[in-house]
Amino acid sequence: MSHKHASLMRSIFQDPPSANIHWREIESLLHHLGAEVEPAHGARFKITLNRVEAFLHHPTTAAPAAGPISSSCASCWRMPG
Repeated sequence: MSHKHASLMRSIFQDPPSANIHWREIESLLHHLGAEVEPAHGARFKITLNRVEAFLHHPTTAAPAAGPISSSCASCWRMPG
């Protein structure tokens, strides 16, 4: 995992999540980890990672992108040892 992706994961799971994380960075990290990101209805995306499915809403520019991810995908993320 690259330094940038590792730093992004720490930012997502810190409390409170960082407010300056961009959706494209999260999407890049998910693809790097082997997740399938499929558009769903409206601004929702279906994320499948390690056989765990979650639906995320693409945030507006005023909302932080990391909050929904840290709460809904915590069970499917595996931090490197």
